[in-house]
Amino acid sequence: MKKIYHLFHFINWMLILPKKFENHFEQKLKDYEEKKDMPYVSLLEKKFMSSTV
Repeated sequence: MKKIYHLFHFINWMLILPKKFENHFEQKLKDYEEKKDMPYVSLLEKKFMSSTV
């Protein structure tokens, strides 16, 4: 479980956007979540959540 957690954070670190794109991405993600009336959950998060239940 700890390895998965560290892997997830490593991948998240690898996907860091430059500051000039970060705000734009966050706004687009927020718009998408509101449109779908649900938060975006990545494939890794889904797998992690299903393995902890």
